[in-house]
Amino acid sequence: MPLRGTSLGLHRRVALWCEPGVGTIRHVLHAVTNPNEILDEMLRVLKPGGRLHVLPEDYGMIHDSSSARELDRLWQAGWIEAGRNTGIDLCIGRKLPAMLLQRRLCDVQTDFVVIDSLRVDRTLLTQVFAHWRDLAGAWLTDNTSVHRSELRALFAGFLAIADDPAGYVVWQVPIVSAVKPASG
Repeated sequence: MPLRGTSLGLHRRVALWCEPGVGTIRHVLHAVTNPNEILDEMLRVLKPGGRLHVLPEDYGMIHDSSSARELDRLWQAGWIEAGRNTGIDLCIGRKLPAMLLQRRLCDVQTDFVVIDSLRVDRTLLTQVFAHWRDLAGAWLTDNTSVHRSELRALFAGFLAIADDPAGYVVWQVPIVSAVKPASG
């Protein structure tokens, strides 16, 4: 079933993951200014009784073992504020179950993938977050009140904890699923 709308660039990519009985949205809703439109289109093409699976990121679910609360600024005043200032919701992961319930979907469930320094090789985990730093550095400084030098220091502190065998970092990634009710 074709998707509606004129902004089909992203929608077409999302639609590739939608078959009549299963729809999957992965790493998208937190990065777009129109998550409701994308969600509604996925539900429109999903057949009644079909299951929707969504991996909505939430940057408020990234934590470290530091007792220094200023490292939370990296995610709260850095990423989340920059998202808010650019019209995207980097905390949509915690909101999605309610969004699906409001659309009267059934069997709404949330599970979590735990990506942490106990389960994932520290070098790899540190590289992933360093990659985020490198890719989003300019976007963060352009769209947040946190100064570039502070962002660099916050990232350095977080990466040091991720790399430290006595440190701990965790990224809890929600996976939300629901069933489109049968027509009638």
